[in-house]
Amino acid sequence: MQDVLAAFRKYIGAIRSAATQVKYAYAVERFFVWLEKNGYTLEAAPENTVQNHILDLKERGFMPATLHVEVQALNRFFQWCQKEGVVVAKFHSAELPRIPVRVKDILSPELFQTYFKLADGLEEPVRTATILLPCSGLRAQEMVSLPLTGLRRTPLDLQNGEKKQTLTIIVRGKGDKERLVPLLDEGAQALVGYLQGWRSDHHDTKWLFPGRRRGKHLADRTLRRALQSIREPLGMEFTPHTMRRTYLTTLYRQGVDPLILAKIAGHKSPQTLLNHYLYLDEKDLARAVHGSGGRLMT
Repeated sequence: MQDVLAAFRKYIGAIRSAATQVKYAYAVERFFVWLEKNGYTLEAAPENTVQNHILDLKERGFMPATLHVEVQALNRFFQWCQKEGVVVAKFHSAELPRIPVRVKDILSPELFQTYFKLADGLEEPVRTATILLPCSGLRAQEMVSLPLTGLRRTPLDLQNGEKKQTLTIIVRGKGDKERLVPLLDEGAQALVGYLQGWRSDHHDTKWLFPGRRRGKHLADRTLRRALQSIREPLGMEFTPHTMRRTYLTTLYRQGVDPLILAKIAGHKSPQTLLNHYLYLDEKDLARAVHGSGGRLMT
């Protein structure tokens, strides 16, 4: 089974991001462990095996969203097995729990000053990575795995005649697709200070945010723990995705076209942006209506 797992990991790594490769490989490995624990083989397991495996994971505390990923990984694995001639028993589809709809929360402008102050108390490189989250809209895994060479200085001629120079990040996201992400001013300022200060003295030449282990980048879980330490004083529940929504919603409110935002976010369609990432409150809706007149009789 280990040979099959290694071959599948290599296959999935060629078509998906490094983060997806890890998730799918762990999911298949958990399935192998469950098969062995119950005395089954991949070739001759009962038809309800996948369903029972998912129920076992649910009882162990796996969240609904994680269970959906587990099944996606197994389905992809079974498809790969069929293509490669690996014999697999026929399994029934698993019934999955519904994923609760999360409120599309964002960090309000009133809380930014406190957020940045709390982040400023963290040690580098976590400090700067945490500050950049709401200033870039990057996913946590994208942030920690940024290469040092993925920064560009972008000179701009603004509509009011002023000239400005900012920073743009080159990101390789889902599906290993490359996109350009402009930093908001607060993030660009923090990053310049980081590069001229702490980062200039570090021996690593590959990663923007080096990890503790030589040659490795900052761990995703380290960045998430840093956010947890910040959200308690703020009295909020937020994740790196909250910061992603904050970045995109802020730019939308400032008039950036949804097509441009979708390109920055790495979405194939603006519909994904509108359905899952923009947080529009009553003021946004009222402003949109009354900004264009707000009258029945014109």
